[in-house]
Amino acid sequence: MSVAEHAERILTAWCAADTSEFNREVEDALDCHSSNTKCFLEREERELLQSVAKQLRYRASGSHGGARRSSGAGLALLRHLMNRSRNN
Repeated sequence: MSVAEHAERILTAWCAADTSEFNREVEDALDCHSSNTKCFLEREERELLQSVAKQLRYRASGSHGGARRSSGAGLALLRHLMNRSRNN
């Protein structure tokens, strides 16, 4: 699955507030290893996707307040990855 597809699925689950689907999509994104990708740029995008996914998962865990309010940068990065990968 491409970086754009992973980003879109994570965003969709986040926006739908579907915790189980969100966790499943994050795990899928984290299971894709960037070392399997030959292109440097795609490897970098996949690593960024995984970093953002980990951060959103931490925020969604509810161990601290304001998860939805403080996730704007992560969501913006996912949107950027989704659009950038689609345009390449």
